[in-house]
Amino acid sequence: MKHEQEDTRGELRGVALILTNPAGEILTLEEFETKIHVGKQAGMRSIPMETSYPGEPDESAVERLIAEELPGIEKQTQGPVLRIGRYQIVAGAWVTLYKAEVIHTILPEKIGEGVGNYKWVAPEEALTFWLRQGAEEMIADFQQGKENAVVQTTCKSPHRF
Repeated sequence: MKHEQEDTRGELRGVALILTNPAGEILTLEEFETKIHVGKQAGMRSIPMETSYPGEPDESAVERLIAEELPGIEKQTQGPVLRIGRYQIVAGAWVTLYKAEVIHTILPEKIGEGVGNYKWVAPEEALTFWLRQGAEEMIADFQQGKENAVVQTTCKSPHRF
């Protein structure tokens, strides 16, 4: 069970991950749960995102994200996990975005917690989807090659909220 917990400043913290395959595609998934307070509604597509536990290092939260939402992917990753930036996806909720590469395009065999319908797509195709709040800005920054300095203070709300 996932726990949305606030950090010591009363803000929710989380991590997001852009996974790329050898063809340059990114992994997207479908959200099965609606949680408007963190910018998601059932049926939206997204990159993988996970709420961090209080005091949990990002590295641990990324590992948990992979284990919970992307079963089997941990066996496919290669190279370092690199930081892209930090985003305020909704008021009081900040997500740090990372990227990593996989060596295969094998999709998870089972559904993760609250997500599924995994799909490899070109980043520009992902931007045409109805995306979870913050995902559009994160994918766009990834496309532009931004790393380790981006701070997006406000992410726009999805059209259907």
